[in-house]
Amino acid sequence: MWLHAIILSSWTYLVTQFKIQFLLLIEQIEYLKKFKNKDININNEFYQECVRIALKNSIIHHLQIKRLYSECSGKVTIMMIFLTFQGFFILISFIWIIIVSVEFYNTLCDTDWIHWNRSNKRTLLIMLQITSTPLAISFFGIISLDFNLLKQFYKWSYQAISLIVQFQHK
Repeated sequence: MWLHAIILSSWTYLVTQFKIQFLLLIEQIEYLKKFKNKDININNEFYQECVRIALKNSIIHHLQIKRLYSECSGKVTIMMIFLTFQGFFILISFIWIIIVSVEFYNTLCDTDWIHWNRSNKRTLLIMLQITSTPLAISFFGIISLDFNLLKQFYKWSYQAISLIVQFQHK
């Protein structure tokens, strides 16, 4: 039993770190919105340099997160089999990480890129391509749990629940 507690506490720490790292990425991009309107200019070298550094650091940070995620996701399927009850919580935590990765992509889409120079716009496009595919977890290569599957499951479950409610009211 203590082994299960150790594994779950370690997993909780790891999931929390993923969440914090994605929130830091989002904050790096959101920081660019804190410039005053007079500073946001395509000819302002300081602003353009800040954008370049933020995007460069975000790319490096995101690649590190994806590398760590891929290392962990291979171990998750094995842990879920051995820890049946706790495996459910591990699955929920992975769903949470997938949703946060989509939030980061949405933050990139909401940036004020119109006032950026050409180099920064290209970097943003690269970043959008990298993050356009949300994180996913694969179960022994048989099924892959990603954001699109989560959306379809949500739609299916909503339809199933509404059918059940309709039948109960008749």
